[in-house]
Amino acid sequence: MFADDLILIIKGNKNQFNQKLNSVYEIIIQFGLKSNKDKTVISKDFKKIKYLGIYLDKFSHIVYNLNKSKETYNNCKQLFNNNSLNNSLKSRLFKSFIISQLTYGLEIYNYEIKTLNSLNSRINSCITGMCKINRNTPIPYLQSRI
Repeated sequence: MFADDLILIIKGNKNQFNQKLNSVYEIIIQFGLKSNKDKTVISKDFKKIKYLGIYLDKFSHIVYNLNKSKETYNNCKQLFNNNSLNNSLKSRLFKSFIISQLTYGLEIYNYEIKTLNSLNSRINSCITGMCKINRNTPIPYLQSRI
């Protein structure tokens, strides 16, 4: 069995790097996994890495998600503004298209209030636009709309 799609980010000097790498290698062996040395890439001093569709730095992925969801919302605006669609269908489309983009890969990040506020702000902005609700509407009411 192979350890597939594994990334290890180690910060430290050469000795710390070797020590941590050996620890990981021992764990891989302990679980009966094998690593392919030909596919192993060692890189140093990177500012950001995109791995499996996720930017591995503090903010790039979150900003990417916010921009992507805004673009998707604008592309779907005509659909969301269609009065012949009921709110239940709009809600399902919103959750499928917008919420899934906003939250993709966020499990690996430390949640900071600023980050959560920017995500909530984007969600609330989309809901108010989609349901044609005043943007000063209380949040519990907005949440009841999706």
